Amino acid sequence: MVIGHHRGPGFPTLLNLPELDERERERRLGRCSVECARPLHVGEFTTVSFTFEVGDSGVATEGHLGICWRWPYDWHDLQSHDAAGDGYLGVELDACTSGVRVAPRYDRMGGVEPWHHVVIVRVEAGSLAPGDRVRIVCGDRRGGGRGWRAPSCASSAAGFVLMVDPDGTRVDGGIRWLRLADPPTVPLVAGPASRLVAIAPSQAVAEAPFELLLRAEDRWGNPTRLPLGSAGAEGERVRVAAFDLGSSGLASESTSGDVRPGQAQPVPLEASASIAEDGTSLSLAVTLARKGTYSLRVQVRDPSRDDGGFVAQSNPVLVTEGMPMERLFWGDLHAGQSAIGCGRGSVAEHYTYARASAALQFASEQSNDHYVTEEDWNQLRRAAEEFDDPGTFVTFLGCEWSPETPEGGDRNVFYRRDESRLRRSGRYFLETDPDPEPDIPTAAEFHRAFREEDVLVNIHVGGRMTNVAWHDGRIERLAEIHSTHGTIEWFIADVIERGYRVGITAGTDGVMGRPGADQPGHGLIRNVPNGLTAVYAPELTRSALWQAFQQRRCYATSGERIVLAMDVDGHAMGSEYETGGHPTVTLQVTGTAPLAEVDVLRGTVPIHRWRASHAPAPAPGERCIQVLWSGTGARGSAQAQRLSWNGTLRIDGGAFLETHPLGYFAPDGGLRLEDATTISWLSTTAGNEVGAIIRCHGGADARLRFSSAPCEFTFRLGEVETEPFVVEAGPVDRRVTIAPAPSAAAPRSLTLTYTDSDAPLGDLAYWVRVVQRDRAKAWSSPVYVSRREDE
Repeated sequence: MVIGHHRGPGFPTLLNLPELDERERERRLGRCSVECARPLHVGEFTTVSFTFEVGDSGVATEGHLGICWRWPYDWHDLQSHDAAGDGYLGVELDACTSGVRVAPRYDRMGGVEPWHHVVIVRVEAGSLAPGDRVRIVCGDRRGGGRGWRAPSCASSAAGFVLMVDPDGTRVDGGIRWLRLADPPTVPLVAGPASRLVAIAPSQAVAEAPFELLLRAEDRWGNPTRLPLGSAGAEGERVRVAAFDLGSSGLASESTSGDVRPGQAQPVPLEASASIAEDGTSLSLAVTLARKGTYSLRVQVRDPSRDDGGFVAQSNPVLVTEGMPMERLFWGDLHAGQSAIGCGRGSVAEHYTYARASAALQFASEQSNDHYVTEEDWNQLRRAAEEFDDPGTFVTFLGCEWSPETPEGGDRNVFYRRDESRLRRSGRYFLETDPDPEPDIPTAAEFHRAFREEDVLVNIHVGGRMTNVAWHDGRIERLAEIHSTHGTIEWFIADVIERGYRVGITAGTDGVMGRPGADQPGHGLIRNVPNGLTAVYAPELTRSALWQAFQQRRCYATSGERIVLAMDVDGHAMGSEYETGGHPTVTLQVTGTAPLAEVDVLRGTVPIHRWRASHAPAPAPGERCIQVLWSGTGARGSAQAQRLSWNGTLRIDGGAFLETHPLGYFAPDGGLRLEDATTISWLSTTAGNEVGAIIRCHGGADARLRFSSAPCEFTFRLGEVETEPFVVEAGPVDRRVTIAPAPSAAAPRSLTLTYTDSDAPLGDLAYWVRVVQRDRAKAWSSPVYVSRREDE
């Protein structure tokens, strides 16, 4: 039985006191009632009031009252200095508490694991007697503020943990909290549909039906009800059409790459579709008669909208006469964690979302091991077996080994088969009957314990970045380049420069309960949307995928289902081979948007770049430029990586005519054309690129000034007529790149061959990076070449 929670010296302790029944707990410690709207609506401003009534223990000077909540619930930060501001934290005492002075504070990371966010009210003078009442108001509006902004993730049961420290006792240097009765949970309701997402398999067989999933999301990325209207009308409101992307990569019906809505044909729902029980997704049975590369366009008419409804364009589908020997599957090994860890929702909800909402074909649950009790581990084992469905959805039992970075850092562990033992890095919980399996707190011990086991390990940058000073290539076959923490090319560069041979993955590493389809919400917890991993394997079974990951036959994307195949001298990605010749890299890629750049890399150095042609001048005297800012605040977790780029771009001697934002995904951010001479933006990056394509008027001498905290500089339009203008802004990879905008008519498909005639002797890693016009990316796993002199 778990009797408490404690991370270690310097951190608070929470004692659950299971020996107290509800009445005795209330008598001794007190109680707290919570007042708020029910339900709450995601992302909206509200007020939540907590009224503590002190129990027989009282609260002495230096004692505390506390409220904490789980990591995924990104309530707006609170403050107690501006009553007219958002998130004002107010405290009221009963009139009878004269002589008592309290001080409230909010700490985003000061709670008890896994309830990281905390409000603490410290008694500075006097004491609270039994029966005294203290009202804590989160989002007090009486001073003119908008209130407390609700979390961005929908939930059926959002809650708080209520605590009291009666006497200021410390344990290991941290507050010793005693737990009050938990209040009723509150539903957090998703907003109305903001967009539709259409997901198709990357491969299909001509004249054989396949499933097209249509998912509705609100502005925060939560699944929400499809806008299908009244029963019986659905068949007239949903239309689907397939468009052949053709050899040019453009939709055959339009030179712009767009599809005219009138060409879509209706699909009767009663004959070819099924709606999920919660109404958030629609499954369409689609059959394509001829081989080719297609994109599917789905329209849902909604008379209540000014634009008449929603349109979704699917990822590309490669249709062949027969299924290839090597099939392409999409999933998320590092899919994040449920409430067993520091996440949200049950394990069943985790896998159900991955399969039914995100349309993943494989997934794992990766709770930090220091949260996982023996009972929890058995629950994870049962769920992995229950949801494993060969041919449809594959699960991998796993856990994230999670010491601090100096001791080794986070490492995802995946088991090929069921495993009864859980060997943790440590324990953040207190038990009456602890699991006897010994902990393994350092990387050296971890490698000794696992190197002979049937496990796969994915190294990555999460809450505790993997310390790559320790590495065992026998089990550590995979490394992550993108997750909701950020785009982490610098981590992969470090791994490759050390000579490690890994396959490249991307995932969610999320806590909001949305594996495979996650968004960063308010940007307090995570930075960017999730990535995905694609793997080539002969069949969708645990055994086949395991072998493919062992062979590193995988690649990563920033979340889009870009189809990528790459080899070197015929050796597929992930392979190792020797040669005395000059390696030839061949790749085929089909994107979800027009392609902008493709880099062939040897190690960490680009040795060949393909670029899309420049966008033509829209009119005489006009031009289109692309302005991008990118980089990372610091190496580390999501919060460390976050880098603010709030700023402006001004023009002198010209005029801005139109802007098209790139890389924006959070509703709170945005880019604005203030007037003909000024563009402003709110933006952060975490290794990803953000910016805009700008249509402007001006001659070569027109001067532009870029202003943001990382850098300020001036340039002339004439300096970006043909080549990029790059300003380096410091570590880690901070830079601004200004260049002619890539053409919107650039191909979506590309075949490229490049021979490295300058290849040196030695061990070489060849891989490719694909960048679309919308700045979505894909990265192949390297092919590892040992180039020797010919004998």
